[in-house]
Amino acid sequence: RRGPGDSFRASIPLYYSKPSFRQAKQPSMKLGGRRFGGQKKGSSRWKSKAHAQEGDTGESNSNLPTPLPQPIKESQPHWVEEFADPLQDGQDSVESQLVPGEAGVGFFGLVSESELVREDGLPLLRQGNPEVKQSAVGVPMYVALPLGAISHDNKLRSRKALRAALRALKLVGVEGVTANVWWGLVEKEGPQSYDWSAYEHLISMLSEEGLKFQCVFAFHQVPDLQGSELPPWVMEVARGNSDVLFTDRGGQRSYDCLSFSVDDRELFHGRSALQMYKDLMISFRNQFASELGGTIADIVVGMGPNGELRYPSYPEDGRWAFPGIGEFQCYDKYMMEDLARHAESIGKPEWGHGGPHDAGSYKQWPHETVFFEQENGGWSQEYGQFFLGWYCGRLVEHGRRVSLASQEVFGMYPVHLLAKVAGVHWWYLSDSHAAELTAGYFNTRSNDGYKDMMQMFKEVGFGVILTCAEMQDDEQPEAARCSPERLVDQVVTSAIDNGVPIAGENAFQRYDAPAHGRILHTAQRLNKSFAFLRMGKSMFEPVNWVKFVRFVQQMKHVRQPEALMALEEAGDDAAHPPLALTFEEIPDSPLEYHKQLNREQHRQLIERQ
Repeated sequence: RRGPGDSFRASIPLYYSKPSFRQAKQPSMKLGGRRFGGQKKGSSRWKSKAHAQEGDTGESNSNLPTPLPQPIKESQPHWVEEFADPLQDGQDSVESQLVPGEAGVGFFGLVSESELVREDGLPLLRQGNPEVKQSAVGVPMYVALPLGAISHDNKLRSRKALRAALRALKLVGVEGVTANVWWGLVEKEGPQSYDWSAYEHLISMLSEEGLKFQCVFAFHQVPDLQGSELPPWVMEVARGNSDVLFTDRGGQRSYDCLSFSVDDRELFHGRSALQMYKDLMISFRNQFASELGGTIADIVVGMGPNGELRYPSYPEDGRWAFPGIGEFQCYDKYMMEDLARHAESIGKPEWGHGGPHDAGSYKQWPHETVFFEQENGGWSQEYGQFFLGWYCGRLVEHGRRVSLASQEVFGMYPVHLLAKVAGVHWWYLSDSHAAELTAGYFNTRSNDGYKDMMQMFKEVGFGVILTCAEMQDDEQPEAARCSPERLVDQVVTSAIDNGVPIAGENAFQRYDAPAHGRILHTAQRLNKSFAFLRMGKSMFEPVNWVKFVRFVQQMKHVRQPEALMALEEAGDDAAHPPLALTFEEIPDSPLEYHKQLNREQHRQLIERQ
């Protein structure tokens, strides 16, 4: 029911479970000022854990997938509409809960997880395992919250809608959620003045709902996303000394994040960039120490633009367009000083005056430059090898410094530390791998650009998250020489060979079978987890929710061929969504729209061939 002035409405269909499930008697509960009774006597379709244990044979049927909820017939009344009161940012109501309707069991599950059991006594929902080891069954699934889940004034947005969504994810078997901890929001007011209030609400909510939290420290900003900006007092320093920012050959500055060259330079009110990152993590640790290793399972440490360990070589501010090669980002004065010292140390001072002058510009293709030419390009010559070794080596060293600082903060806590590696797949099939080189990955036809990085992460005790797990070669424009499949295989193999925990995530929000199939293929080699990007209005559209629920079930049994076959035979009908939840106050992120535009550009590239 919707009243005048309401800004939010969620409609959730209820469902019957399969006959193999039963549930304990439901208590009555108050909803929106009305009281709903529990299930009628004799109508219970579930049984309690105690009853399930009676007559237990001790045999496990864990090799089979958990039966999925079945839709009720259209002729049955099955809608309960929630949230009759207007929803305002920052408001929440523990009293407003969805309860059983006449048709069956309500989606938000008033029964505790311990009571949700199968006929054989096994839990309905898989329990999490805090250890970093490959599951013999499946891969834990996380879902990324919208980039704007925390408002620009550091408030947790739309708590009612968010809680509803979290309960949906929990019920279908999602392990937890991942969300950015924005540096610019938490330390907005001044140096070492931290405000964790929004994240206190979020972590408390996750704890109440039994979900894990993968915390992503975002020491970067996202174009056009209000609230993601770097702290204003940091930007004040940058306005007075723009060399703290990455700079291209033409002198244009990148505002995505701070240059790696200021990691150890005390230019920010007496602190270096690395000290600022570490201090923020220390404050987080002190604030949430009791949740580390519990609700907080993973710490992802941002190490560059978009949180990835790379240079901002392909900015989303209009300078670059897919599949441009990007530009080297080493022209701030501190990077240039370091290059000069390095050139002097090997007896080649003339090589220390700058990067290659013939490496082209952001939107150009490799064959339009001299440096990235296939045959005898500058990248393969002595100077090119020197420069690339220095440029990419500084990226790895930045990753090492940030990782070691993070270990000093969290090393004594039972949490997993991870870093993101970008999926720069365009021009992968060319000899020079130009786009990877400008991003800082020294990966060419003759050099493994991820080996040194993985060895470093092994030494510092970090795991790795790789993007673009859903992308397929045959979807890419042939002219751009893309190969996301081979890139993923190379990075995953390098991680496994070096004993580095490897997790994955998608680059585009997709619900189609080919994308999910590709993720399932890669997931068989992942030994950590998978993060699905991202929660938003489109996820809860009925047609997408059906596919997502089925995908979660497949990921839970990705290493069980018989279980996957059973799910395949069942089709989408077995993965009917237990809800059709729509909400307006947690929108799809602007970043996803930008990426979608880039996806459309893929289809137009053949005209340039």
